Amino acid sequence: MKKIIFSLIILISLVSVNLVFAQDGVTNAPAKTSPDGITNKAEPIKTTNTPTPTLQNPLNAGSVEEVILLAVDLAIYIGTAFAVLVLIFIGFKFVLAQGNSEKLTEAKKWFLWVIVGLAILISSKVMVEIVKNTLIKAGVTKPEFFNNKFK
Repeated sequence: MKKIIFSLIILISLVSVNLVFAQDGVTNAPAKTSPDGITNKAEPIKTTNTPTPTLQNPLNAGSVEEVILLAVDLAIYIGTAFAVLVLIFIGFKFVLAQGNSEKLTEAKKWFLWVIVGLAILISSKVMVEIVKNTLIKAGVTKPEFFNNKFK
C-alpha cells in the first residue's frame, strides 16, 4: 500500500504543471475612482531601468565540441586517479599472494584490465574525434554543430 501511495505522489509531482511568473517590466497602477463613482483603470506604467538578465556560462566552453572535450578531460582525470589507487591495491594483492598461483593469476588479471582501462582513457580524445568525423561524413550532423559558438 505504501509503495502505491509513494508511486502516486511521484507520478502526480512529475505530471503536474508548474507555473512560473516572471517580471516583464510592466507594472499595473492601482485603479482610481472618480468623484462620480466610476472606476477608471490606469494604463500600465512601463519601466525601462531594469537591466536584462543574462545567463553566465559556467563551463567556459564556447561550442559543443569544447563541452564534450571538457567531459572527456574530467573522465580522464577521475579515471587516472582511480587507476592509481587500483594499481596500489593490485600491488598489495601481489604481495599478499605469497606465491599462491591462483591469487597471482587473479592479481595479473586485475593488472591487465587496469592497463586496458588506462589505454581507453588515454585514447578517449581520439575516439571523440573519430565519432565526430564519422557523424559528419555520414551526414548525420553538419560541421557547424560542433564548431558553433554559444551565444
